[in-house]
Amino acid sequence: MTIQAQLNDFMVQTFNGILRNEEQSLCNGESANLTMCEIHVMACVCSGGGEAKMSEVAEALGKTQGTLTVAVNTLVKKEYLIRQHSDKDKRIILLQATDKGLRANARHTAYHEQLVASICEKLSPAQLQALCGGLKILTDFFRGEQ
Repeated sequence: MTIQAQLNDFMVQTFNGILRNEEQSLCNGESANLTMCEIHVMACVCSGGGEAKMSEVAEALGKTQGTLTVAVNTLVKKEYLIRQHSDKDKRIILLQATDKGLRANARHTAYHEQLVASICEKLSPAQLQALCGGLKILTDFFRGEQ
């Protein structure tokens, strides 16, 4: 197997494994009814202290406002988010996590912290530096910064 084929295999397995494990870590308890898309919307809202402008969330996730609206409508219906217009400018839509939403995000954050801690336990500082360097290149590629 060529190094390129190995790299492709690692990337596919890693991406699919992270998504599968992330879904399984959230599939019990009160957040079992959330999709990964909804979880990532929640994470983005919560990263701003539990409140964010809808336009900022759409931009951060690389989604259109229309696409985000579908997820937000579902999250409001499931009582993870509250949507309201800004008092200062009615054109601005604010999203706020409910207590239920904050708990779901805390579980998601804990999953990521556990994932990172597990990797850090197994690698030397030099290996961690090399991994971070490689992942930066990969991240830059996906951001279109080749």
